[in-house]
Parts: sequence; C-alpha cells; structure tokens
Amino acid sequence: MNKRRRNQYTGALSFFKDNFAGGSHNFKFGGEYLDESGDLIWEQGYENSVIHFLNNGAPNSVRQYVSGTSSENALAQTSFFVTDTWRINRLTLNIGARFDRYRVWLPEQTIPVARFNPVAISISEQSEVVAFNHIVPRLGATYDLTGARPF
Repeated sequence: MNKRRRNQYTGALSFFKDNFAGGSHNFKFGGEYLDESGDLIWEQGYENSVIHFLNNGAPNSVRQYVSGTSSENALAQTSFFVTDTWRINRLTLNIGARFDRYRVWLPEQTIPVARFNPVAISISEQSEVVAFNHIVPRLGATYDLTGARPF
C-alpha cells in the first residue's frame, strides 16, 4: 500500500504598465512550493512472512519479509518566475526567467523488530539524496506584419 501526501501552493501577480520605456508592459511574477511524501507499506498477508515461489510444483526461491516495515520518501520543489510581455508598436517581446529547485530526501525511519529482523534498525534522515537547481531564461519575439491586431 502506498500512502501519499501532497501539499502544493501556487500564486501569481500581474501588473500592467502602459507608456513605459517606449511601450506597454505586462509583468507577471509568481511561484510554487510542492511538499510531497510517500510511505510504501509492505503488505502483511503472508504466513510466517515467507513466500515460496514454485516452478512446476517445486520451490525455486523464497522471499522473507520483515514484518511491519515501510519505506518513506519525500520531494520538495520550489519555483519562481518573472516575465514581461513588452509591446512596442507592432513588435512584442516576451522576456523572462524561471528558477526551479528540486530536492529528494528521506526522512528518519525505523525498521522494527520482527521474525527475520531481531534488532530494530534506525536510519537517519538523508536531507539531500538528489538536489538540483535550474535557471531557465525565456525570450520570444513576434512582429505583426499587417498591423491589424486581432484584439
């Protein structure tokens, strides 16, 4: 069974400024925060926590399960962006940037005492299993050849 929790917060603001720096501007600022975690709980439906795998009626492998275990993981993502749609006569420029940070981490976990695990095992938090940052620029331009704007 996989128990998931996902909290996500997003927000954005827009600001329009006409007759500024030779044209009109539509500024947008925003961000997002995602905090997600999962808890994979190993099911307990096996007699004596052992599964026998059979091949033509003869056992060929055995899997032993540690009773009551789970595996927890988490992801934190933070994003910010800023864009400007700058219109100068028939030329429109789209200028902006986005910052993304991803961090995969593992919370502190404990494996309890069980039939095949005589001693409880504690695993300390791993705060950055994988972490990376991205800065992505944005640049686009359009030119109205006919001068007949549809709006």
